Amino acid sequence: MMISSLLQTLNIRETHEPHYYSSVYKFFKSLEGQGILLKEEDTFYIQKLLVPERIITFQVPWEDDQGHLHVNTGYRVQHNGALGLYKGGLRFHPSVNLDIIKALAFEQTFKNALTGYPMGGAKGGSDFNPKGRSKREVRRFSYAFIEALAPYIGEHVDIPAGDLGIDGEILGYMNAKYQNLKQESLYPLTGKPVLLNGSFIRKEATGFGLIYFIDAFYQEVLNDSIQGKTILISGAGNVGIHAALKASSLGGIVVGISDSSGYVYDPQGLNISEIIDHKITNNQPLEIYHNQNIVFKDNMFWHHPCEIALPCAKEDDVGLEDIKLLHQNGVKVVAEGANIAVKSEAIQYMKENKIMYGPGKAANAGGVFVSALEIEQNRTFHQWHPAVVDDKLKTLMKNLFHDMYNQANQQYEKLMGAANQLAYIRILQAMKLRGLY
Repeated sequence: MMISSLLQTLNIRETHEPHYYSSVYKFFKSLEGQGILLKEEDTFYIQKLLVPERIITFQVPWEDDQGHLHVNTGYRVQHNGALGLYKGGLRFHPSVNLDIIKALAFEQTFKNALTGYPMGGAKGGSDFNPKGRSKREVRRFSYAFIEALAPYIGEHVDIPAGDLGIDGEILGYMNAKYQNLKQESLYPLTGKPVLLNGSFIRKEATGFGLIYFIDAFYQEVLNDSIQGKTILISGAGNVGIHAALKASSLGGIVVGISDSSGYVYDPQGLNISEIIDHKITNNQPLEIYHNQNIVFKDNMFWHHPCEIALPCAKEDDVGLEDIKLLHQNGVKVVAEGANIAVKSEAIQYMKENKIMYGPGKAANAGGVFVSALEIEQNRTFHQWHPAVVDDKLKTLMKNLFHDMYNQANQQYEKLMGAANQLAYIRILQAMKLRGLY
């Protein structure tokens, strides 16, 4: 069975669903690279895997501070629930459309399968842009959004989390609105503020987990650690900042970090606590970072030397020319803090040149892990100490790397195919055990 003909049969075409088509095609091409043949007897289950189980599209009417009325579009794609309840983030961003949400839900299905927790994959959000809006407007929109979505989610059905444009505060608004609608003390969301029964380390989890994943590679494969290794991190948001914080605490040397305004680079290493004060405490862009002589505004961020490159900003951040330059400059590891951050041709180049590539569905799975731990805490009426959650996260990321490395027959350049193969096998087996449902 050829995946291209199956995609055509299901009307999944590059012309009208470029993001979804690309995600699906790359996934199955990687399985082909692993020697996995798509069997004719599995056609039914693969079709089920490629067609989302449920697509919910809804309007979100809301009023701004001037009394003007607006309507945005909301989405929730519950892609596959063979392994358990649906789980995946919500994002508020003007780029959100059904194609992107379907692609992200597809990726989430396999990310969740890798964790070993009983979770299926989903994704959602709206084309609402919270930037430039007042706190009252964001709160008003959040209430309207969750009111429209509430009939389709719940503690035993679908538990969303935050993603791009949605922080703990917004999740707190949504959780309160949901509880008010249901008139019950329920927890249908993860990533909530700690005082509203969220988990410690949830905000830090993706960035921390990314570093734990890389350190597991150094320990298991190279009998080394990230101590003393030079690191470039694109993106100074939640993931990038916390990756920098954890890396520096383990002795890594963060030499560069970027945001949308520019980047700072110092071959001797950056003062991460100062950058956190600048970006998080003072909410200032890097272009006005106080030490102006290390601020750059060109597009040459990945041209600087490093041993570890962490794209934590956006999709398609690292292309073929970027990876060639990184390779020339001595890069040993590239791992995705952001989803789909490395282009296909760059991934192929890394495989051919034996550069360790940590695909996002594994390398940035820390957020999913701590979301699962938050669900566990909510259900058992506990709230674990931050050190306990952090230690559990470290162990889970280390075990995830170990499973992938073994699946790749201890060939670290094949980790992406191994991750996809491991997730695919788990989901296919689950679907077969469920029969038609």
